[in-house]
Amino acid sequence: MRSWGQSVGLLGPKFWAIYRKEGFTRALLRGKIYKPTHEKGGYEDELVRLVGTDEFGNRYYEDFNHHNKNTRRWIEYADYNKWFMTPKKIAPGWHGWLHYTYDDPPKKDNFVEPAYRPHRTVVFKTDHPNAYKNPGHLLNDNRAEYLERTKARKYTPWEPPTGSEPKDGKKIVVQKKDPLGQVVEELD
Repeated sequence: MRSWGQSVGLLGPKFWAIYRKEGFTRALLRGKIYKPTHEKGGYEDELVRLVGTDEFGNRYYEDFNHHNKNTRRWIEYADYNKWFMTPKKIAPGWHGWLHYTYDDPPKKDNFVEPAYRPHRTVVFKTDHPNAYKNPGHLLNDNRAEYLERTKARKYTPWEPPTGSEPKDGKKIVVQKKDPLGQVVEELD
């Protein structure tokens, strides 16, 4: 069994191995200083194999557990953030590899681009931190101003007309007969 000091924290052997391989800045920018998932099988001193990266900068890992004869695959997103992690950020070629559809990691030789249309991966902006959020959204920066404006608004309910006030809009023309018997048009 491992001691607390070796398995967690900056002074653990895994951190220094990852530090030598990937660099200190990269480890800090990814949001986690120590990741037990990078250990092979979770208990040995070897690191897990980095299979590759995609055009978005996501990193794909694979681990083979000899005890269970099981392969484990996972992804680390380039813009790691626990609020905005979504499978829409996985490239189509890597999606099949990640879900065990095929064994080989994607290469340009494995995928043929159609001649009739250039490949375009749609970037979904709805999950991005800079995406539009309506004024009352919890993550909107101007939410406090919006709430103050809504509280300051005065509301007057609609009351139906009683008939004594002047009519707005079209004028009504009424035809009446005068005492001489002629038809006269009057505005009501």
